[in-house]
Formats: sequence, C-alpha cells, structure tokens
Amino acid sequence: MNQQPNSQQNFESDNSLFRKSQIGQAGDNLSQIQNINIFSFFKLSIKLDPKYTLAYKGLGDVCYEQGEYDQAIADYSSAIKLDPKYAYAYNGRGYAYYEKGEYDLAIADYNSAIKLDSKFTYAYNNRGRAYTAKGENDLAIADYSSAIKLDSKFTYAYNLRGLAYSRKGENDQAIADYSSAIKLDSKFTYAYIGRGYAYYGKGEYDFAIADYSAAIKLDSKSTFAYNLRGRAYYEKEEYDFAIADYSAAIKLDPKYTYAYNNRGDAYSEKGEYDFAIADYSSAIKLNPKDTDAYKKLGDAYKNKGSKDQAIRNFQKVIELTKNKNNPNKIELSLKAEAEKEIQSLNRE
Repeated sequence: MNQQPNSQQNFESDNSLFRKSQIGQAGDNLSQIQNINIFSFFKLSIKLDPKYTLAYKGLGDVCYEQGEYDQAIADYSSAIKLDPKYAYAYNGRGYAYYEKGEYDLAIADYNSAIKLDSKFTYAYNNRGRAYTAKGENDLAIADYSSAIKLDSKFTYAYNLRGLAYSRKGENDQAIADYSSAIKLDSKFTYAYIGRGYAYYGKGEYDFAIADYSAAIKLDSKSTFAYNLRGRAYYEKEEYDFAIADYSAAIKLDPKYTYAYNNRGDAYSEKGEYDFAIADYSSAIKLNPKDTDAYKKLGDAYKNKGSKDQAIRNFQKVIELTKNKNNPNKIELSLKAEAEKEIQSLNRE
C-alpha cells in the first residue's frame, strides 16, 4: 500500500512563490545599485522638502524591495501622515505588513486603499492574498473576482483565485482559472504548476505530469515542479521516475526537506529500505521536529526487521507530539499509529 504524502503541506511549502508581491523584488546587483541611487535621491528630496509625500512612498518601496519591512512601514506611515488620502501608501504598507505575516494589519490597510479608490485593482488582489494566507478562501475569491472584474486580463488574479479554489478542493474551478492565466501568458510557469496540482487533486495524474513538465521546460530549476511531478509519478506507481524527479529537486536544493521525505516514500515502496532510511534521516536532520519523517523512519526500520530502532523512532513521534501545545490532526494521528506500532512490536 502506498505511503500517503502530506500533499497539502507539500503544496503550501512549494507555493510560497504565490506570495510574491506586485512591487517586485530586487534580485541582482544592478537592481541593488539602482535601489541605492533611488534611495539617495528620495533621501535628498526629503532633506530639501520634509513634506514631500511621494518621496516617503518611494523610500517605502525601496525598503520593501530590500526586505526592510519595518522601515518600509515607517516610511509609508510618514507618507500617510502627510496625506491621509494617499491610497498607494496604504497599499504599500499593506505589502510590508503582509510580508511580516501581520495579515490583519495588511487587510486593514488594503481596506483603506479600497475605501479611497474603489477601482484600485491591486488593492483587491493584495487583500485577497492576505485572506488566502489566513485560510479565508471565500473572502479571497471574492477579492480576486473583484480584481478580475476591474481588469479581465489580470493574470496574477486568475492564478491566485485558482490557488484559493484549489485550497477549497474545488479543482475544476481552479483548473479553469489557471487555464485563463495560461491563455493570457503561455509562459506563466506558476500557473502550470498550480493547474498540475489541481489535476493531481482530481487524480488525473497524466494531466498533472504534463503541466509539471511544461513548467520544467519553462524553468529547468523549478524544484517545486520536479517535486510535484515526482509525486504524480509516485501515485502512478512509477517509482523510478518519481525518484529521478525527487533527486533532481534535491540536486537543485540540498535542503529541500519534502523531496527527501518523498523520495524516501518511493524507495520504501520499492523495498529499498536502506535508501529510504537515509532519506528520512536527511529530512530529520533538516527538520528535527518532523513527526512524519520519524514515523516513516520507524516504518522503514520495522520493515527491515530492526525492531529496536523502529521503536525508538516511534517513541520520538509520541514525544514530539506530546511536547506540542496544539498538535494538529495529522500529528495526533501519527502519534496514535506510533503507539499501536510499539504495542505490536512489543508483543512479538
């Protein structure tokens, strides 16, 4: 019987890419140099005119791009203090709060931006992102829909609405939105990845593989696409293909915990327990609190006939779960399974 990968956990981790802001990130030396020059320009502008609202907004944008979110918030706040009706400053501050994980504050700022400008497309889109991050998918969908109504060619809004539908398990709607995004931009890698995941959710693994392959063709360094294609191959019981994809993901990112866990699953299905043990151990080294990896490691030792080592790993699952304040359903289920395994092994 196949191991059951934690698909939602894998997808949410892989799709941190959907959190990308519309402002854009500084990613190369040229961008850094340009930001330094722009930063100096805005600083000088404020020195010459301390009430130059646009300069504070500009400083906020530069600080945001450099990952200095607290300073960005301070600069946007200065702009808002000078002009309480500056919708773009509220939107920018919302970006910064979002990146800090302060979603309620982000939503409050997007609300202000929308109240000031009811046709502010990006503010709807960005508020949707904050609702998505909070797991409030219906509210997110409503905001993405508002953004699309204002701009029917807003590729990112289709893509993000697809993600929200996918998280609700409404895979047909998700596929429709991802397809709209791809129609608007045939090189939109993340839309292929998202649609592939929706097909995966429907059990249509060949379609999923086709989309992940399209994503890899567009971006040969997409660890997400390799990992997810590997899982689709895994579900088709094509374990060698799955292992090849997980290995590609690990080569690209040697700290990719999920790929080690998933490759361990494929090796376990092939009965190659030593390889599986090595992969689960690598996952645990990267994340010492990974109860799922400890449980699977215990299973691999059990299947190999190493009773004592199996029990030690099952006990670790129980210990980690007990030490958590609010263990989730998956962790509680793993704990119950580990307790049963220990009882069974002790009876042998």
